[in-house]
Amino acid sequence: MCQLNTAIDLRDFLNVDIAVKDNGGGRVEVAIGEMNPIRNIKAPARTTEVKIKVLTVTSAFEPKGSEAVKTGKDEFIFPFINKLLPAKRLLLNTRAKTNDMVLVVIAVEYKVNGLWVTDLQHLPAAIVAMGRME
Repeated sequence: MCQLNTAIDLRDFLNVDIAVKDNGGGRVEVAIGEMNPIRNIKAPARTTEVKIKVLTVTSAFEPKGSEAVKTGKDEFIFPFINKLLPAKRLLLNTRAKTNDMVLVVIAVEYKVNGLWVTDLQHLPAAIVAMGRME
């Protein structure tokens, strides 16, 4: 795991199983295990909601023109409650081709007092997987 925000570590804020799978055809599946937000997520005081963002960045090893870099993204928002939430699967269409390189990034955001927090000390993000597309 490569931390993108050097001030904090995603693993300290999101204690949940994450699995990344290349489903072929340019599709990447990210599975986030079941969780109890209060127990599995470290959040600022007065947090009411959490957003987990997943981003893919792909590129051919010899990119040409506007197809040099492609991105895909998905996210889900859930209440910050003391209740077990079911596992979640996100399927991202990267539009990548076989042998393109891919990076998968996960970031966590928090809603506090009705606003999404933008302070870097509460914005964990990391590259959780990288490799070549099948």
